[in-house]
Amino acid sequence: MTLSVLGLDAARGQLGVASATHGVAVGARVPWARSGVGVAVTQAMTRRALGRGSIDELTAGATPQAVL
Repeated sequence: MTLSVLGLDAARGQLGVASATHGVAVGARVPWARSGVGVAVTQAMTRRALGRGSIDELTAGATPQAVL
């Protein structure tokens, strides 16, 4: 089982992401972040392209709803 949390401090405009699981090196597969853009997570049978693609879409101006 993998647990992930995305956090927003609206007063400071800061985002964070964290994940915990039994798998080794989860930090290389699940959480995604780009400064000034946003954060995302991919879980279960993770495909790195989904995380990278989500952040790239946000960078290009897509809304979070459109990325989902």
